[in-house]
Amino acid sequence: MCCNHGKWVVSQLTPLPPELLKLYSVNTANPVDRAHAKEFQNNICMYNSALAMTSLGVNIDCSLNQEGGPYVFKIQGALYHRMGSLLPSNDNQQKRYAELYFSDSHNALDQRMNNNQGANRVVMQTLQDMLYHTNPFVNQFKAAFERVCETPNVQNLTVRLLVDPKSDQCRYNAPTADEVVAIVPGESAETTGTRDVICQLRGGAFQRISEGHPSYQPLHYVLLFPRGEQG
Repeated sequence: MCCNHGKWVVSQLTPLPPELLKLYSVNTANPVDRAHAKEFQNNICMYNSALAMTSLGVNIDCSLNQEGGPYVFKIQGALYHRMGSLLPSNDNQQKRYAELYFSDSHNALDQRMNNNQGANRVVMQTLQDMLYHTNPFVNQFKAAFERVCETPNVQNLTVRLLVDPKSDQCRYNAPTADEVVAIVPGESAETTGTRDVICQLRGGAFQRISEGHPSYQPLHYVLLFPRGEQG
């Protein structure tokens, strides 16, 4: 990569939250912290999936794993992310992805541990608490949910993650409260663009997120973008 003789200066990465930085480092004198760090690093994909706000949509080709040998993850077609509703379609339905962030933290932790029984509860709680304090999407989803609850008789409300058209499209703009969440009455297909993420109030179906949306990656890879940095 050429810096054009020093004319281009790459911006520094946003510092990681101290809780996450601690889990990324095994060079600590505390044996308990060292054990938690090793557990996290060995199972980082599981922890990210447990805390992600979107699901991964992909067609997996399993034919290569039928004859032994190392596991191969092969996909066919497009890879994309999907988001579900704000609430389960019925009270008995298990919460998942962004729905868990509308539960109180204790219930959300219990649900994540139930879904990932090989996880360490202390590590999971550390990561969950970190996201509650540092990730703007978590607080914005919760605020949107509270506003939705103020109108319980309206069933076709949606939440849109909006992109400020005046923001720099070539910069990693951190989301702010006044430009990300909006409560929109009506069907989700109405007056929406490809750079909006729509989250229905209720419904079992997942909705695909445009790969061009700046929130496409931070909504799923929450441990790479713990502060919600947009792409």
